Amino acid sequence: MAQPSSKPCFWNGEWYPSVSAAARANHISRAGMASRLAKGYTCDDDLNPGVAFTWNGITYKSVTEAARATGVSFHTMYQRLLRGRSSDDEMRWSKSA
Repeated sequence: MAQPSSKPCFWNGEWYPSVSAAARANHISRAGMASRLAKGYTCDDDLNPGVAFTWNGITYKSVTEAARATGVSFHTMYQRLLRGRSSDDEMRWSKSA
């Protein structure tokens, strides 16, 4: 029986059909993605641990932790932070995430 030529991988809260697909989706090289996965990393936050911030008055140690605690994707939480948001209340007054 033939082995599949690629294995699925998990990065930033999403499953990808292959390391190459994950690398393309995250705009890095295949070798870079393979290296991160080999080190046991599962998300961008693993690359820069310890960057704390506050959301809804609670301090989180990473974007991933905040996303999981609030039930949104990593990408959604990251975009909210990039836009200068710091709480769900601020989201009610905004048309964009």
